Amino acid sequence: MNTESELQAKHNAAVECFKDAEWAEETALKKRNEKQALAQETQKGTKEYYLAWAEVWNAEVVLLEKKEQRCGAAFTRNSWYADCMKYRYGTDSKEAQIAQHRAELSRTMEFVYTNCSPYWTKWDKLYDKAECVWDQLVAEGYDNVTGKLE
Repeated sequence: MNTESELQAKHNAAVECFKDAEWAEETALKKRNEKQALAQETQKGTKEYYLAWAEVWNAEVVLLEKKEQRCGAAFTRNSWYADCMKYRYGTDSKEAQIAQHRAELSRTMEFVYTNCSPYWTKWDKLYDKAECVWDQLVAEGYDNVTGKLE
């Protein structure tokens, strides 16, 4: 059994991991936005245009992975907090129940809101990878293949 100080130390470590995950997500978002801005400046229909958008889709996949890591870190942080509340106030206390519900809710963060619809992150990553491959094929001149894929 953990003591309160051990539980608090584990919670504090989880909070730091969550902060790191938030920072990594913000960094990935900035990189994606930069690549998107560059892609929007390229002339549509050129090889550079499609290669730039392929990079945007790759950056989108990285961003989704960082979001998943943040959600996992949030669950860990909230789980340790729930354990602290259970130790401090008892398993049946209102504080412990609220903390437990928060932890359970943070575990269900498997959806991401993109393109005006909620998508399961696994599906969204697959979609972004497909868009990346499609743009790479067009950039390399395989229009006959991409025409069949649309």
